[in-house]
Amino acid sequence: MTGHSGEPLTEAQQEVIEKVAKKIIRWSAAVPAIFALESMKPLSFVGSQFLIAIGPFAEIIFNPDEYQQFVLAMENRDNVEYLLQRIESLDMEARDAEKAARKRAKEIRKEKREAKRAKRLQAKAANEDN
Repeated sequence: MTGHSGEPLTEAQQEVIEKVAKKIIRWSAAVPAIFALESMKPLSFVGSQFLIAIGPFAEIIFNPDEYQQFVLAMENRDNVEYLLQRIESLDMEARDAEKAARKRAKEIRKEKREAKRAKRLQAKAANEDN
């Protein structure tokens, strides 16, 4: 990964990008974020300049140091691509975890139904014996 002017991303910039990607996934906004970032990628430098312009307002909401690191990272198109890849990767992991949880819940429901059925059969067999 490269930062401004082809410099490598700093650890702080990587951490901020990771944090942004995780928040996007937590908000279930992967698709709109990917769409916005893909459309912005050719204009990444202009976009980062816009982020600088709104900086005083954004820093009220976000950590100022992290915001500055994010702005510097987004000046380079490669870093926008890195953010996209992190969002896609985390989204895939979240979908896999959700799919596994649904599968496990389905298995639990099936086990409960089978246990109820076995209990009814035992009760029926006990009634027939009497």
